[in-house]
Amino acid sequence: MAAPGDGSGGGDGDGTIGPATPPRRIASAAEERAAAEQRAADAALGEDLRRLRALAAGLCQDARVGVDVAPGPWAFDRASRTFIVSAEDLRTAGVDYCAAVLARQVGHAKISRHGLLQVPFADEELGRLCVDALEVARADAWIGDRYPGAKAWIAGLDELGGPIDPALPDVVAFAIACAAPLSAAFGVREAVAQALYDTYEARQGYASLAPLDPVTPPTVAERARFRLEVAPQLPKGLLPPAAEQATLLAASAALRYAAAEILPVAEALYWDDVDAMQAYLMERPDRIPWARQRLQANDAIAVMRQMRQRGPLSPPKESWAEELAQALIASAALAALPRRVLVREGLPEAGGRKAEAATDEGPPPSFWTPPTAYERALERLRDQVEALCRRLEAALLPSRRLRRRDGFPSGRGIDLRRLFAFEADPRRVGELWWRPTIPDRRDAAVLLLVDLSGSMRGPKADAALLGTVLLAETLDRLRVPFAIQGFQDVLVPLRGFDQPFDDAVRSAIGAIPQEIEGRRLGGNSSPAFNDDGPCLLEAAASLLGQSALLRLLIVVSDGRPEGRRSQPKDLNAAVTTVCNADPSLMLVGLGLGPQTEHVRQYYPNATANVPVDRLADEIADRLERVLLDHLRAGGAGADSG
Repeated sequence: MAAPGDGSGGGDGDGTIGPATPPRRIASAAEERAAAEQRAADAALGEDLRRLRALAAGLCQDARVGVDVAPGPWAFDRASRTFIVSAEDLRTAGVDYCAAVLARQVGHAKISRHGLLQVPFADEELGRLCVDALEVARADAWIGDRYPGAKAWIAGLDELGGPIDPALPDVVAFAIACAAPLSAAFGVREAVAQALYDTYEARQGYASLAPLDPVTPPTVAERARFRLEVAPQLPKGLLPPAAEQATLLAASAALRYAAAEILPVAEALYWDDVDAMQAYLMERPDRIPWARQRLQANDAIAVMRQMRQRGPLSPPKESWAEELAQALIASAALAALPRRVLVREGLPEAGGRKAEAATDEGPPPSFWTPPTAYERALERLRDQVEALCRRLEAALLPSRRLRRRDGFPSGRGIDLRRLFAFEADPRRVGELWWRPTIPDRRDAAVLLLVDLSGSMRGPKADAALLGTVLLAETLDRLRVPFAIQGFQDVLVPLRGFDQPFDDAVRSAIGAIPQEIEGRRLGGNSSPAFNDDGPCLLEAAASLLGQSALLRLLIVVSDGRPEGRRSQPKDLNAAVTTVCNADPSLMLVGLGLGPQTEHVRQYYPNATANVPVDRLADEIADRLERVLLDHLRAGGAGADSG
């Protein structure tokens, strides 16, 4: 018999009898080799990360800059000052390739600021695409001048991996070639080659317009130029640090140079394609439904390919054909970007093997992503969102007098009534204690209904975007249920009450100007109509479906009802129905822009002639006023209980 504690038999070492220790399974030779290979790979990854972190800290001259590896594309998180390296690139292309991409990323992080500035171009997204391409050479030049050793690395990144597709819009082919060596111009269409030749010296000049040292504060004269040239384009009240002012000033100067010397050439390519597409569509009317079908299927490149094969045409043109042509070109350009502009370039690995070329099987890595339309709007509104959240917090949160909640298994004290019940039913032992709790947030639900008809084009569309972003960001931070709907001939959903407030929603909100112009991919694209009445009834029904003490419906519009399925009298009837539907529902109409007094004819509670640059402020004021009035009028009843 084994002695207690000798480790034999079923003993656990302290004299007690325990379960028998299962026999240890002996790993196979293949498993041991796999484990050893995994340990070696982990060690190599750790060594690669240490090398990249040291490189980033040296290039940025900041030991706090971080580098992490993650699946998906490259990115730079400004909040945490961390460069995200594509795990696939590090695995397949090697650390030398990633060092070259990281050097380019550092250049962008240090000097690229055009996402905060206005780009003058007929199509904003295509204009920003051109500046993105020009910015590659500018960032490379800056990092190469600052660290000459990086020039050889970055030179290996300038490979397209194949000829430029002639079916692409010429402005996109021009942008791709601008981001690549001059050799990329071979094989492009004649118009693109001529544009590249005409802008060669200007593009070289653009690349040289970078700040020598982004930490050097601006002079007195440069500060004055910053206030005149750059500050009006930034969020109101925002004054960046002195060194950042110098970086923004250099970015603004480069953008003005591009607007004078390069972008007009690119814009001429764009309009030539628009004219050619109009002529192609008008030559045979049966092409029009097919083109619309391809547009809805995100396959506008097929229409571009057929247009190129047909050759030059010159039949009469119509305004609707021009709009369809612009939508097709924009769709073809955006659909082509992941495959052509953000293609992964190859670079020999340390062992001499060429990295595999990217394929179309999945999204390739994005080495640098400019701010989206939503992000640019939020940057302008950030201070206003913070201030509005602070003001509304008091209205949305009831008195903080602690309540007593019963029925807990532990707490501050025992509820005597539940104690007596426990004596009769011992199963209620987990319900004896009470706890102090903070009162719940006041019940409120908000729905914003935005006119997306064609009369909202231009500055009104930008104002609608800003007002929507302000309301969405504020209510999301305050955890107030909200929905956002647009309307044309039908409701255009942007965010539902039960929908998560994620990147998809932010992208949909950021596309408000494109929806108003009838060229939002996957949108409703019927800006010729605004069926206010039926759309108002549908929106109100969804709001009434929310359980809340206060339901606020804000309608933003600038025109009279001109519907496909309704008349102005239908809006009058809809407003009467909504106002009488439930006393908890408050309907507010906002007339955007001058000559909108007619809004008062339809909405009893309305503000007309709201200046375009005041819409976000008006929405904020209305939201705050309604919530405070609700509090004073008895909304405090939510505190009871």
